[in-house]
Amino acid sequence: MLAAVFAAACGGALPRADPDRIVARIGDASLNEASGLAGSSADETLLWAVDDSGNPPVLHAFGTDGRFRGHVMLEGVANADWEALDAFEWDGRPWLLVADVGDNAAARPEVTLHVVPEPPATSLSPARRSSARPAWTVTLRLEHGPADCEAVAVDPVEERIYLVTKSTAPPLLYAAPLRPAAGAPVVARLEAALAAVPKPEIGPLELPLPTGRYRANVTGIALSRDRRAAAILTYGEVYRFPRGAGESWAAALARPPEPLGPPGLWQAEAIGFARDGALYVTGEERNARLLRYPAAPAVEEAAAAR
Repeated sequence: MLAAVFAAACGGALPRADPDRIVARIGDASLNEASGLAGSSADETLLWAVDDSGNPPVLHAFGTDGRFRGHVMLEGVANADWEALDAFEWDGRPWLLVADVGDNAAARPEVTLHVVPEPPATSLSPARRSSARPAWTVTLRLEHGPADCEAVAVDPVEERIYLVTKSTAPPLLYAAPLRPAAGAPVVARLEAALAAVPKPEIGPLELPLPTGRYRANVTGIALSRDRRAAAILTYGEVYRFPRGAGESWAAALARPPEPLGPPGLWQAEAIGFARDGALYVTGEERNARLLRYPAAPAVEEAAAAR
């Protein structure tokens, strides 16, 4: 009944996801506002997620089958508004980046990004909570002032962090160094205006459902491990952007994307590439549905040849 009321208020029925994409319900009842998702760099069956503001500073681990694997408390930091998560390999080690960047009112002068060694899968247990501590934290300002942002990804080869704004029209792509020198806050520089991404509504969220005015607002970005594609998530759609050899991310994201189909979630806010090139998507809901979008054919062929 409530869903019908929301749909009527927002001007239509909720776009349905292809049932073949729904692989599981996430078996971690404490993960009820998933805002960031990442596929482990070390274990192809493991996914990581974070909750957004108002929740503890905890990393949630679960399998690609949705099975709960464990919690990791991030020590020494708070969860002001965790809105993105990424996993990457750098300097021969697997890492996670937790992005405390949410800013619905576009009023935070600085945001923070915590880089954490990825806990090994063998250290996880559903029966106990383990802990980790950031190796470093990046304090960040956007070049043109505060903006709401929920989409953050790392290119470890470039040693850069990419951020995409949520409710500017068009979305804006910023970049910052992954490991800046300690000291003053880093300024993330504007790389491009992403006119190829459907135009979002301007302004803070009022009813963030994919059936409403804000269905085109960007809620996540992910870069494939082979650096041959980017994916952008909005409330209403998943887009894949192929990237040519030697091409910048700004150039790749400037071309019209390949729509992969609606996630069909009330608040689709979390997206991440797995090691095999598949995309996983989930949203803000207790025991949320976990969706899988297959890898591009060329990626699947390369994985099968290894």
